[in-house]
Amino acid sequence: MKWLFGLIVIVALGVGGYFATAYLSGGALPTLGLVMGGERGEVRNVVMKFWEDLKFDDAKSATALMVPSANDPSLVGVFLSNVFSMPPESLDIVSYNVDAVEIDSTGHRARVKSSIVANDLRKKTPIQTEAMLFLRKVEEAWLLDLSSSF
Repeated sequence: MKWLFGLIVIVALGVGGYFATAYLSGGALPTLGLVMGGERGEVRNVVMKFWEDLKFDDAKSATALMVPSANDPSLVGVFLSNVFSMPPESLDIVSYNVDAVEIDSTGHRARVKSSIVANDLRKKTPIQTEAMLFLRKVEEAWLLDLSSSF
């Protein structure tokens, strides 16, 4: 019976340690659908949703993630042109990852470093690049400020 109690304690400590690490990593580790990571996790989720929208060529949905003052769909195309140095219609985003999330001392501004892999559809070659995205907290929601991201 002691061994069963010991096993339960070890498993509980392991699971607790994993979720503590997931929280401290800003939600970077898989958490079985649980929202973890606090503010950093929320910022990470907004940026991942933004890259997913761009991967599936949904500029309208990506625009909904932007601050109201910069809520212009053409800004998404300009952003992609600046990041990849080519027209957005020549891009096919293959994968993306959030490398780092940093929130300022006020808790109202964040910056996120992302790594992106895309295909150049003209030359049929892969492109790897990094992008820095800036976000602002507006009415308890994190929104992208693309105007300051390039």
